[in-house]
Amino acid sequence: EFEHPFSDLTNEKSGLEVSVLHPEPLTGSLEDSQLILQNMQEVHEKTALFTSQVEAIHRAGEVLLEHTEADQARQGEFRDALDDFQAAWGVLQLRAGLRVEKIHSAIAKIETFIFSHLSPMLEWMAEVESTVSPDMPVVGDLSGLQAIAADLESVERDIAQHESSYAATENAGRKLIKDVLDDPFVTEEQLIEVSLRWEKIKSQLSRQQQRVSEALSTASELDGQLQDALRWLNDSQSTLSSMAPASSVDLATVEGQLLEVQEFTSALDAKLPEVRALLER
Repeated sequence: EFEHPFSDLTNEKSGLEVSVLHPEPLTGSLEDSQLILQNMQEVHEKTALFTSQVEAIHRAGEVLLEHTEADQARQGEFRDALDDFQAAWGVLQLRAGLRVEKIHSAIAKIETFIFSHLSPMLEWMAEVESTVSPDMPVVGDLSGLQAIAADLESVERDIAQHESSYAATENAGRKLIKDVLDDPFVTEEQLIEVSLRWEKIKSQLSRQQQRVSEALSTASELDGQLQDALRWLNDSQSTLSSMAPASSVDLATVEGQLLEVQEFTSALDAKLPEVRALLER
């Protein structure tokens, strides 16, 4: 009546001690932490469930001592073993309860890190990455390129404004690693991802601004050449319009007009390659 229940509880105690003394590590994963909490709560409930059985075993042992003929020394050893066994269950239950409290606290801090720092930062990064992607074409006329440059300046200001949020995310993650987590590889990987994406965003922005700057320089030069060409066309149109037929048909007048036409045609021929090259650009 004593030996089998005592043996069963001893085996139960050994199994529960493994879960309590060598618990699953907190890594920073919210989902894993919630599963670990559920498992540890079950362990804690089991230690509480077996408390009445442990007390019954202790009483049975006391009754056994009353009816044994063993010497006082042996009885003392047996009573000490009973007391130690009951105390060990109390310690086991206490440790399981403390672990449950620690996991609860850890989950609250993990949630704060994820929902107040990590997720907002990653969402913002996803939005910014689309605006500085190297796959985005840099095309358009001068005003269109100037608009793109203005947008990139806005992104640059936005990045500068998020410097504090980036630092806060890094600090919150490091504090979580230092104060809460047992094996923080998940949080370490999250911080590495944030750091790499932050640097990539700044690098891509810089390259994109360089591309736009070069395109603006080319577009500005082209715009100046187009304006020069338009002015030349307007001047040529005025010159051509001024070549009205002469009122007299004397030879000198006709020869003068012919000379003007020849000079205009020569100037037109000389300008034609420049205009063609401009149109090809």
